[in-house]
Amino acid sequence: MSITKSATKNQRQRVTETIRDQILNGKIKPGEPLRQIPLSKEFGVAQTVIREALQTLEQHGLVSAINNVG
Repeated sequence: MSITKSATKNQRQRVTETIRDQILNGKIKPGEPLRQIPLSKEFGVAQTVIREALQTLEQHGLVSAINNVG
């Protein structure tokens, strides 16, 4: 695995874990929209990292994606 892929994986894990913790601790409320651009700025990562983290959280049933909405 290249350094870039490894760094992206670490970023994705960090973002996924942080958002998961915020959901479970009530910092992110049910129904609260999670937008890729603001999250990418907040975490200082590419939107791709945010999108992959949100997809992981969706697979675990913690978030729901609504097509063309978020």
